[in-house]
Amino acid sequence: AVLHACQRELGMSRPVRLWVSPAAPVPFASGLVHPVIVLPKQECSQQELQYILLHELTHIACGDLWVRWLAMVASAIHWWNPMIYLWNRKLVMYSEESCDERVVVNWPSRERGDYGRVLLKTACASTMPEGLTASISTTKLLQRRLLNMLRTKKVTKKQKVLAVAVLLALVICGSAAAFAIQSPVAVEEE
Repeated sequence: AVLHACQRELGMSRPVRLWVSPAAPVPFASGLVHPVIVLPKQECSQQELQYILLHELTHIACGDLWVRWLAMVASAIHWWNPMIYLWNRKLVMYSEESCDERVVVNWPSRERGDYGRVLLKTACASTMPEGLTASISTTKLLQRRLLNMLRTKKVTKKQKVLAVAVLLALVICGSAAAFAIQSPVAVEEE
């Protein structure tokens, strides 16, 4: 019932399954075509469950799973490039921060504080297996997420237009630069 209420709140009509697994260290969303939310087997209140589900459903609704999948493909292709690992780490960090901000943008500070406590409780309750990194696994990242989530403000129309203009300028300049590059001249040996 809580899952369906959260889906209605986010305006999602796409079916999302809910699984509970004692092997899950933290809640997470998975599945590109048939999304599923996996929860660890731990006690939580209905309010805490609502916050967790809103967070994971926001990842699904915003296409974060597809972005992370593309990042994994890029990592597989560029496995030798150390920058791809840094890029992936930053991608996860920004994905989590963005998701938190989307969830709480219209909430009062008291409710944001409650949401933050759920993040802390989830981080403290999880026992991460060796080698597995979650988006809440470091104290520094969790602190950054909490601070950003508490300070977030609704984006104005002017800010959105400016962001789209900058993005279009970058795409146009990047495309022009790519087309301007000439292919190398082949030199034949005698």
